[in-house]
Amino acid sequence: MDGFQLAAALVGHLAWPVSVLVIVLVLRKPIMKRMEQLRSVSAGSFAAEFGEAERQVDRAIEAEATRAVTDEEAGGPEAPSSAETDRLEAGFKEFALRAGENPSYSVVASWSLLGEIMASIAADLLPANLRRSFGSGSSYLPVIRALHEQGVISDETASALDSLRRLRNEVAHGTTEPEPGAAVAYVRSANDLAEVIQSGADMVWRRRQYEE
Repeated sequence: MDGFQLAAALVGHLAWPVSVLVIVLVLRKPIMKRMEQLRSVSAGSFAAEFGEAERQVDRAIEAEATRAVTDEEAGGPEAPSSAETDRLEAGFKEFALRAGENPSYSVVASWSLLGEIMASIAADLLPANLRRSFGSGSSYLPVIRALHEQGVISDETASALDSLRRLRNEVAHGTTEPEPGAAVAYVRSANDLAEVIQSGADMVWRRRQYEE
């Protein structure tokens, strides 16, 4: 049984959002192995730094899967689905496809989309006094810190997001230039972290509904 078959078998026995995280966990390894092969064709400083960021994303996915399983076992209502899912998936897919012709754009654009997701979740879940402290800009660092402090994301996810943020800044400021393979992997990791953050947001929503 390959990774795709295993994912399909497991999903039938798991509730949302755990099933999504299982798919990400099962399929990420072979995808990342292929991305490693693509990056090795023309290795550079961005690819070298991104290797550690990828490992942090792996740890974030595993930590969130554990949290999600524990939350499902505790019970509670199912979080409402987001109408933005299709738009976000299409956005990340577009950025991955454009990595060949403009890898820097793909990195910067995928971080911006991930930031939009974080800001939207923060607007829905966090107190008004925290939201007012965010200000404007593309770093989204205050949003990451607030989501972390409020339990929406884990320590591992906060670390992975910070690593992707720093890599994005290096690309945006022209201090490093990603290779196409590394840019595709960055987009994939940003997409995976979007799933992780949404899972954490769903968990917080269910807990609040249960407490009410």
